Amino acid sequence: MAFWNAYLVLGFGIIILLYWLFLLSWPAWNTLKKWSQLKAIAAGGRDIYGQISESSYLKTPAPGKPAPIEIQVEFENFAGSRVQQQFRFMDTRPQERRYEKGKSIALKMAEFPEPAVILAEGKAAFRPLFWIIWLSVLGGVAFGIYYLLKPFIARVDSWNSLLMLLDSVELIPMLGGLGIGAVITLVVIGTFLRSFSGQNNHRLKFFGVRATATIQSRRETGVYVNRQPQIEYQYSFQDRNGQERLGLDREVVSYVQLTDSGPSTTREIMYMPDSPEQSSFMSNIAGPSAARIILKLVLYFVFLIFSIVIGGTIISQLGV
Repeated sequence: MAFWNAYLVLGFGIIILLYWLFLLSWPAWNTLKKWSQLKAIAAGGRDIYGQISESSYLKTPAPGKPAPIEIQVEFENFAGSRVQQQFRFMDTRPQERRYEKGKSIALKMAEFPEPAVILAEGKAAFRPLFWIIWLSVLGGVAFGIYYLLKPFIARVDSWNSLLMLLDSVELIPMLGGLGIGAVITLVVIGTFLRSFSGQNNHRLKFFGVRATATIQSRRETGVYVNRQPQIEYQYSFQDRNGQERLGLDREVVSYVQLTDSGPSTTREIMYMPDSPEQSSFMSNIAGPSAARIILKLVLYFVFLIFSIVIGGTIISQLGV
């Protein structure tokens, strides 16, 4: 007897469980990764000094109490070019005014396990509250899934009985409608993600060389963020060997900027000395754009909704 429908339902069930496992484990994995990286950089990173170019407290400091602060620090990367990095942390002694604009600050910069820079006096703190919350959520979700599937598990006494139960689930009609919606969603979000691609910007920040580029042409890409157009620029620049190079980059520009200041003819860029075709505006080097982060979150949320709909359909038709 062919249980192709049962295998289809089983496959989707496994995919949904793996996706939920990914969502639940990602915060812990990301925290452990950052913690280990900070420890490695603090132990073996290169000692450098930067200058604070911007500084602001996120909350008015109370006398004798720590306060959250955000600073922008300019420093030399591995290629000797001046770049900037933003730091946000708790200032334990705000009364000493250690992080005012223009002051020098000690940093640690490392190439491995991945290029990064940290505050030299920063510490990789272990936060028990985070792990308590994470373990509580993980345990709650695991118990909830087990509670929902317990009646179904009790009815399964063999592989064939499992396939017979799963074969009774009518999943294909719903997949048709969801599939069309999923394809449209993926195409739209994929288009936007490509428009805000910044996969090489991290390496450009740490290994890139600064140069002044001349804008050759500009055009609207058709992508809008908060009703502001994304402009694609083509520019030319000379590398440090004196050879003329071409580059392409995009950024969201308000109509006020376009009409008030007029189009700029030159821009500061960074390029990879060993691969000059990899270049980007200095303004795009700071980190991933907010639009790209939001699009990724939307993509994860869409997959979450699809997994809930498909999982709920399977569970309801199994009579559990």
